[in-house]
Amino acid sequence: MKDPRSLSYTAIARHCETLKARLAEYDTLKRDYDLYQQLLSNFDKIEGDLSTGESDRRAERTKFVPDLKTQKGVAYTIIEAHPEGITQEGIIAEFPKYGMTVKASSLSSQLSALKKKHHIKKVRRLFMIKK
Repeated sequence: MKDPRSLSYTAIARHCETLKARLAEYDTLKRDYDLYQQLLSNFDKIEGDLSTGESDRRAERTKFVPDLKTQKGVAYTIIEAHPEGITQEGIIAEFPKYGMTVKASSLSSQLSALKKKHHIKKVRRLFMIKK
């Protein structure tokens, strides 16, 4: 880059606008990074001991993109497959803003109630425990 003192007024102004845009992008990236770090820490807490490394269980993470516009609540679907072949489904919905976790025993019957009560727009599957 040229010496800034040798640039014209227009070039300096243009460069200032470019730097201002990059700073705004940095702020957005920093906010998104903090949100993802928080989600990752919540995810690790939820996953807990489900992935114990046993030969008959395997934890699988799926892609997860939060809705950055609403941020009202993030719902997690957990499917746990037992060695006997019995599968349990449930919902854990975390709402960090309100500091609460909602657990539902039945995926199909509780999903609509959770969505209405806590204004969840979308429910995304975070991870599954399979045989």
